[in-house]
Amino acid sequence: MSVQRDVIDLLTTDHQTIGELARQLEDSEQPADVRDLYMQLVEDLAAHETAEQLVVFPALRAALPDAETEAHARMGEHEEINDLLAEMQTLSPAGLAFRKRASALLLDLQHHFENEEESLFPRLRAALPPDRLVALASAAMVAKANAPAFPPASAIH
Repeated sequence: MSVQRDVIDLLTTDHQTIGELARQLEDSEQPADVRDLYMQLVEDLAAHETAEQLVVFPALRAALPDAETEAHARMGEHEEINDLLAEMQTLSPAGLAFRKRASALLLDLQHHFENEEESLFPRLRAALPPDRLVALASAAMVAKANAPAFPPASAIH
C-alpha cells in the first residue's frame, strides 16, 4: 500500500525548492543566470502562494476559526515578498541593488517558511484527518498548475 503525499509534504517540498533557488539567486554572478533563476523563483513562488491562498488558508480557517490571524499574517508575508519581487523586476540583474534585494528575499523567505513549518503546518495537521490533507494536496496541485505569474491581487489581500 502506497502512502499518498499530503498538502503539508507538498508545500514543505516547495519551501525547499524555492529556498534553494533563492540561495542560488543570491550567489549567482552571471546576469543571464540571475535572470533565469529569478524567473523560475517567481514562477514557483507564485504557484506555491496561489495554492496556499486558494486551498490551504481557506481549509485552515474552516477547520480552526481562531486561525484567521495566523492566515492573515502569512498572507501579509506573501505580500511583502511579492513587493520585493516586483521591485527586483525593475532592477538590472547585474547591479548591486538587485543583489541586495536578493539577499533580503532569501531572509524573508526563510522567515516565512519557518513560520509556516513551525506554526501553521502543525496546526493544520492536528486539525484535519490524513485523507483530507491528501485531498487538499490534489486541490493545491490544480491551483499551482493554474497560477498566474504573480498571485492575483484578490488572493493577496
